[in-house]
Amino acid sequence: MITLSSLSVTSMIGCEGNDPSLPYLVERVGAIPFAYSSDYPHEVDYPSAMHEVEETLQSNLLDDEAKRAILGDNARRFYKLPK
Repeated sequence: MITLSSLSVTSMIGCEGNDPSLPYLVERVGAIPFAYSSDYPHEVDYPSAMHEVEETLQSNLLDDEAKRAILGDNARRFYKLPK
């Protein structure tokens, strides 16, 4: 059985910043399992990918801590990258 604690350590759930379910999911389980993902450069170009990032940053449905986690901190932690 996958628990939230094991999921947050060993797995990431990719999401796009404009996903309408993201604020609900973050409210329910927290931002730790989520990381921004896109199909760049396969299905979207750089301006489109950056537009999704901007949408996330401008959203009033996510707090700043959740935005930082989703847009970078969670992936940094998952891949054990320095800050």
